[in-house]
Amino acid sequence: MKDQTSTLTHNQKRILAALSQAPMSKTDLMERLNLTESPVLSNLRKLKAKGLVYVAGSRPNHATKPSPLYGVHVHHASPLEDQHKARIGKNAHRRDAITAAIQENGEPMTAAEIASWLQIDQSLVNSAITHYRQGGRCTDVFRIWSWVYVDKPRCGWTPQYGFGPGRDATKPPVDKRKYMAIWRERNRAKIRAAEAARRLAENGKASAAENPFWQLLTTVGVQDHSVKRKAHRAPEVESA
Repeated sequence: MKDQTSTLTHNQKRILAALSQAPMSKTDLMERLNLTESPVLSNLRKLKAKGLVYVAGSRPNHATKPSPLYGVHVHHASPLEDQHKARIGKNAHRRDAITAAIQENGEPMTAAEIASWLQIDQSLVNSAITHYRQGGRCTDVFRIWSWVYVDKPRCGWTPQYGFGPGRDATKPPVDKRKYMAIWRERNRAKIRAAEAARRLAENGKASAAENPFWQLLTTVGVQDHSVKRKAHRAPEVESA
């Protein structure tokens, strides 16, 4: 039966899920699934050919001939339920892996540390933690044990997660002066590196501007003295 349902379309799975609740007629399915008559009849015909749907009876109709009632041989879950179960299964597997990582490490870990420990993408760790914390409202599985201040990739307080129920640790207040000082220093370093590369390119040393070692020197404020000496010697050559 699994092999037959794996190739079904989304509407066919919806029809099977609806018929699993109770036998229905064509009109019932149209109203229940918000579909027109053509796709309902077409999909019912295909499902009957696969042996998934059968005529369970009929409903009297005084205007026309009795309407057939369709039923299914086994219960079928809705496509949304299947997706939800699959998502729960993936998150449960990641929950166990994250729990094991925290227990093996012996202390709370940030999402980046857990991802590095498990050698997976950090977004997967964040997704699993958010799922079991329900957006931060539930702390029965993972809770914030403490906060750590990090400078990279973005400076600020980052939560360290632990396993088990309890209240989240209070987030420390943001030191705006320290944050702005770090932000200004980063921008100054970028401006100095860009200015040094521009000067070197103007003096015919574009290759030196691409040298990582030279970029490091210019970032910390070391200047090219040879360029200065060359600039001072230029008037002497012209006078000669």
